[in-house]
Amino acid sequence: MANKPRIITFQSQHEEFLFLCKEYPFPNPDMGLVWDSFDSAGGFDLHKKYGKYSYPCMVMYHYEEHTQLLYCPGIIVNEMDKVPEGFIIKKFPARDYVVVTTEWMETYEEATGENGLGQTNKFQRTVQIPEGYERYDKPENQIHIIEVFNTYTENGHRWEFWVPIKKVSE
Repeated sequence: MANKPRIITFQSQHEEFLFLCKEYPFPNPDMGLVWDSFDSAGGFDLHKKYGKYSYPCMVMYHYEEHTQLLYCPGIIVNEMDKVPEGFIIKKFPARDYVVVTTEWMETYEEATGENGLGQTNKFQRTVQIPEGYERYDKPENQIHIIEVFNTYTENGHRWEFWVPIKKVSE
């Protein structure tokens, strides 16, 4: 891709969801090792078997009295009778988000490179929040950010950051 892909933002709402994941303290010096651990524990196989959507994702959320963040690769699932060994299920409430992404890219490497993941990660930190809303990534919300790996689709590849927002109290 010769030109940097355009950043796209839009507001979205996601219903309450169950998240099957593995927890890792943040920051972790090697995210590759975190994902390798998730994969070697069968995470991507579980995604194929139980995933509600076509993508895996990562939820970064607050824990331990909201003072620390956890990096949690996983999948959004329907109800499960038994949680696989080494994984946990978290329930997150319905929430509004500003989604930060790019145009679709042809390759996974582009989507995970500086023009995809790199620029969306930077942009999500300062994204304009819609009027009447405020960023809601504070500890009391639990969710700090959601990264969605919208890859290997019929449209191509792109990274998404879901920034939690809430209506401003009046």
